Formats: sequence, structure tokens, C-alpha cells
Amino acid sequence: MEATEAPPAMAEPAGTINMGQKETGIFEAHPSMSSSPRIQFTSSSVGEGLITTAPDLSANPMLAASWEISENFLEWTWNFQKGVQFHKGYGEMTTEDVLYSYQQWHEGALHARSGIIGEYFSVGGPGRPGASVTVVDDYTMVVNTGTPWVQQDVFEFMRNGGGSSTWVVSKAQSDELGAEAASKNIAATGPWQIEEHASGEFWRFSAVEDHWRQSPLFDELVYWTIPEEAARVAGFQTGQLDSFDMAFDSLA
Repeated sequence: MEATEAPPAMAEPAGTINMGQKETGIFEAHPSMSSSPRIQFTSSSVGEGLITTAPDLSANPMLAASWEISENFLEWTWNFQKGVQFHKGYGEMTTEDVLYSYQQWHEGALHARSGIIGEYFSVGGPGRPGASVTVVDDYTMVVNTGTPWVQQDVFEFMRNGGGSSTWVVSKAQSDELGAEAASKNIAATGPWQIEEHASGEFWRFSAVEDHWRQSPLFDELVYWTIPEEAARVAGFQTGQLDSFDMAFDSLA
């Protein structure tokens, strides 16, 4: 649990960043099995959403390279990034993985927005008249919602880095191992990949080399579960932690 200083920009990844959390929960990263509080930690490490939120709260591309919405807000065309690689050697992300992941977010019924995700992607029920999802090619998907949808309702569950974040995982991994086994050692697309975890103790990640956006400046990221705030504060003061959750009272 040794903290290290961040290396200078453009240097090779080195060292470990240790983060103290009140609670992380059991590591479950398959969309059908992930829930709070895991979502916030998984989305900021192994996971990436279709979009990310800019400082002005507008939607910016992430795994979605671009999108077009028809004037009547019924047809949504999603164009995905090319060359995005899954962890664990599971190959390139395609439209099939995206659609599979969002269907699983709905099927698991653990996500705060699982119902609305199912409505948007027309899964889990009779659906709306005229609603459909069309896989155009490996990098394009067209969603016809049947009734008009407000952009913010859609972006709210597709974003990365928020309390209701979602991410894309490898369908091939789940087909090979089963969702339960894949969930413990998930192949997603984020800058960190899971290496080891122990419930109630820690989650340990390694940096993804040649990540499609940017590789981390550290070799390793560790989330430590430390329920007592006094222990987290002490860990930070002694250099064992580089960052930690704290109440506003601790700032005094």
C-alpha cells in the first residue's frame, strides 16, 4: 500500500495510486450484475460509456464517435469508434457488443435506469409500435424509438463517470465464460483492467498499454475498502493513500 508520486507527463507509466473508499462492494462488472456503489468505481476504471459529459454538461463522444438524431426525435443513428480493443485479448469492440451490453443492463434489472434502457432499445416487453434496433454494420446502429425521446433522457444513462453510468463489455467473453464468470474478470474498454479483487478489502487494476484514448500515468490503481473515516484520513496523512472519500467535516 505504498503511495508514489505521479510521474511527469509523457513518462512511461510507473508506480501505484492508492485510493481509500468507504465502500466499494463486491466486484461485479457485467452489466447484468453491476449495481451501486460498484457502478461509480467501475465506470471510472475499467468501463467506458458511449458518451462523456463535458464541463458545460453537454454530451461529448466517447465510445460513440458521433450520432445523428432525426428532426422528429424518432431515429437515432450511432456511429462507434473504430479500433477500440477489449481487455484480456477479446478483440475489437463492434456494434454487436454495444447492443448486447445495453440489453444486459436492462435484463439484470439492477441498474437505476434498467427500465428506461429497455424502453429505448426495445427489449423486455411488447415494445412500442414502430420501435426497432438495426445493426447496420460493425460500427453503426440505428435505433427507432417509436415515440419521440428527449436527448437528455438518453444521454443520462449512456454517459460515463456518473452515478448512473453504463459501459460496454465483450459479448465474446460472456459467450465463452458465462456472464457470472466474466463479471469477476471483465473485458471492457477502459484505461484500467481488473487484475485482482477481494470483497471488503481491495480492487486492483493495471494500466492498459496503448489505450485507444490515453494510457494512465501509473502502472497500477488500487481501491482500498476502509469503512472508518478516521482510518482513511490517517492513511492519507501517512502517505499510504493518495486520495480518499471524506465528509465535509473532515475539511475543518
